Amino acid sequence: MTSSGAPPIDRHTAAVDGFVVPDALLVPDDWAPSLFVRISPVEVSWFAGVPVARAVEVCREVTGVEPHVRRVIDRYFDTPGLDLFGRRVSVRVRQHVEPPRAIAFEVIATGWGADAIPRPLSGFVQTFARNDEAMLERLLERYAREGYRQVAAFDKVRYTFPVVRGRSVDGAGREIVSGELRGVGEVHPPIRVIDFGVKVEVDDLRDSPFPEPAIIEVDYAPGHVPRARPIADGIVAALGARLRAKTTSKLAYLLGSPR
Repeated sequence: MTSSGAPPIDRHTAAVDGFVVPDALLVPDDWAPSLFVRISPVEVSWFAGVPVARAVEVCREVTGVEPHVRRVIDRYFDTPGLDLFGRRVSVRVRQHVEPPRAIAFEVIATGWGADAIPRPLSGFVQTFARNDEAMLERLLERYAREGYRQVAAFDKVRYTFPVVRGRSVDGAGREIVSGELRGVGEVHPPIRVIDFGVKVEVDDLRDSPFPEPAIIEVDYAPGHVPRARPIADGIVAALGARLRAKTTSKLAYLLGSPR
């Protein structure tokens, strides 16, 4: 079974592990039409203590595919008391920097559960047909007014290796096939993810706050274990002791354990 097994969501059901994400963290409907896409992959990940080029080379060898390359900036927001973090939930605004896209940003909410390898993730993406940097600035101003502050930011170059492309169905029954989540134009909401697929990602953290310059992730739908496990094993075989298991969110490594 490769289906996420979860029903479609909208603004009114945009929750993470039972926690309803505050509406103040979402883009209002009267700013721009948006779609909510549920995500529920399994993740195996490591901090990689090798040059980024070496990490990319290994992932190219074990997957047999060429990566899509893009630069993004992830900004994480929370209350001064870290209320979201305390629930093991993160909300970030992902700004798409390069290459240019019709959407300047998306809002991503993720729950990371207990520390584990592999570990199931859950959450959603609020995506758009179109938005711009002016709307991004407007959203950041809204966060500040509502009492949210930036608690972390990662300016990174992401190398995505789409091993098994994800598949979704829109409200009209039309299938959408993609190697990664993108802004969606002429589709009918809601969107149902029927297969998250398998992808490998190398994040060049540029100005990394960690001892290692990169993070490697293998993300897959639960039904794709036979395809994903050899890839993860191949990465470990190639890099061995240069890998440090990443058992939880990056935020926990920066901010300490959630209360």
